[in-house]
Amino acid sequence: MELFGEVAALKQMNSELREEVARHKGLKGRPRIGPSGMDKGTEPPKPDQLATRRGRGKVTPRVSIEEQVLNAPVPPGSRFKGYEPILVQDLVISARATCYQRERRVTPDGRTVLVPLPEGIEGHFGPELRRFVLMQYHHGQSTLRASHTDYMLNDAAYGYMRDQNLPATTIARLMADPEKRFNDPKAWLAHLDRLGLTALSVTPDPVRVASEGALWGSVQSHKFLCDAVVLSDDAGQFEVGRHVLCWVHAERLVHKLDTFTDKQRAAQKRVRGLIWKL
Repeated sequence: MELFGEVAALKQMNSELREEVARHKGLKGRPRIGPSGMDKGTEPPKPDQLATRRGRGKVTPRVSIEEQVLNAPVPPGSRFKGYEPILVQDLVISARATCYQRERRVTPDGRTVLVPLPEGIEGHFGPELRRFVLMQYHHGQSTLRASHTDYMLNDAAYGYMRDQNLPATTIARLMADPEKRFNDPKAWLAHLDRLGLTALSVTPDPVRVASEGALWGSVQSHKFLCDAVVLSDDAGQFEVGRHVLCWVHAERLVHKLDTFTDKQRAAQKRVRGLIWKL
């Protein structure tokens, strides 16, 4: 019995020491868990509780409502009992082209004055179209490769393969073959099969890495994303082209650092503030 008591005391002391270390690190302590309330949850709600319960509320559209009457094919002699409304919200995307007639004048001193375009317009594409393309690319992860389906072996492709640790002998085999451009995935995979790459079972997968490199070579050959910067959380699949790390993820690394003194905590807070300000 004495041993059981000593073990219980040691467990309690160990728990207290863990909580003290957590406080010094600035971490949250062990949560205080109250009663589950399962017994109360099984009781039927009282009448006053039902009266105060809130629902979703009325849907208020931000545009004018267009009404359409839907008539039902019914037998003659049926009685009309009114309409049952249902509100349906939708999105309509339409193309619009505007030709701006920019007034041009010549001043008495010989200078030409041309009325500038409205704010937000640069080149031949309006701001709404630019926003839509950027949203589809960054949030919808839509490709910008247009209708091209080819695979290209060039310096950009070989550079990607080297960065992804494809063996030098495999890259040399691809470089030695005179054929560099392939019209579609079928032709590309047939080429890899002729070179014997599809039969290899190694890491990294030569078919996957070579295909990714050839796709990147195609993107570069068509002059897509030449000046773009790929922003990521340092995941390997995004390390292509001009690659930078996301500053939000950089802040997370600083946030996870252990601090033990007031000076260290103040320094961590200052650096996090500077990152968010940037």
